[in-house]
Amino acid sequence: MNRVPLLSVLLLLGCPPAGDSLEPPPIPKGGDTGDSEVDCSGTAPVITGLEARADGLHELEQGQLFPTMIFEITAEDDDGDLHFMSYELWFDCELDGVVDTTTAASVSGQSTISSTRCGSYSVVLDLSLSSQGNPPYDTWCDFALRVGDEAGLLSEVALVQGAMPKEDGSDPDPYKPDTSG
Repeated sequence: MNRVPLLSVLLLLGCPPAGDSLEPPPIPKGGDTGDSEVDCSGTAPVITGLEARADGLHELEQGQLFPTMIFEITAEDDDGDLHFMSYELWFDCELDGVVDTTTAASVSGQSTISSTRCGSYSVVLDLSLSSQGNPPYDTWCDFALRVGDEAGLLSEVALVQGAMPKEDGSDPDPYKPDTSG
């Protein structure tokens, strides 16, 4: 919450303007009126949080269950155009903190977050990733993810480590770093 100094508040409370010159206050950042002509683009989103966790088995097709991971993505965009968000995800199971993002994304898609244009400054999105062995079951991997806003501006790539559940949906084995090196 932003705090306005008390002195500023007192100055604003001075003498009210004459009744015929009152105008409604401007809409912060403009555009939360749903007006399609409003341009709220200009800054790229920023991923402020990324977590990955195994999430058991999920039914994706009638009667078929698949091991699934959940990625919780927290993103912010100063111009408010995260009402529509695209995403790209890559993975590499050689745990070295590096993922090649110059190739086509392993998973990509988009999501409409809100029907109100220019009013989504901060978003938390859960992205499910189900597997039929790719990424491998019970294997720790580096995952790289980036998001885009309505204008197509892309965030920087964020990295996280995680593991797909075992084939039966049970939790993966805990990560054990290779110390033989």
